Amino acid sequence: MPERSSYAHGIPSWVDLSSPDPEASAAFYGALLGWEHVPPESPEATGGYGMFTLRGKLVAGVGPLMSEDQPIVWSTYVAVDDADDVVAKARDAGGQVFIAPMDVLDAGRMAFLVDPTGGFIGLWQAGRHHGAELVNEPGALVWNELRTRDVEAAAAFYGEVLGWTTQPWADDYQTWVNDGDVVGA
Repeated sequence: MPERSSYAHGIPSWVDLSSPDPEASAAFYGALLGWEHVPPESPEATGGYGMFTLRGKLVAGVGPLMSEDQPIVWSTYVAVDDADDVVAKARDAGGQVFIAPMDVLDAGRMAFLVDPTGGFIGLWQAGRHHGAELVNEPGALVWNELRTRDVEAAAAFYGEVLGWTTQPWADDYQTWVNDGDVVGA
């Protein structure tokens, strides 16, 4: 199902890029993937955060770095029914809250966690913005992975926090399963 208008709890729903030069990133990904950059309507209200589209459908976001020590990175956001509830579960499971739940205008509510293995993950509780409108095809979000040195600790954390289970794929590679569907690895 490449076109989406909503996401169930626990499904990766959005990715965005933190960039020192969003315009240069827009040119690069436009040439590479055919994305069009939609600059923010109100840069003051959104911190300069813009969107990427493919064939008129939202596929990702891009924003400037918010501090000198922020890494240049792609971030994954997982759809959640209640960001505050998931953050409480994460704390109880040994995670850290990097960005506490906050409203993003009327678009939704976000938070950012650090799992006990050091991996970062975003949470997205949809408001007006539900996430990527086009997925699972060339040029769109297809797959998310966590690289960790402690697969067992990560599996326990995400199982407790998001309800994910793991399924062995090969050697030390596990897939994340949410409600019977593979959602990443």
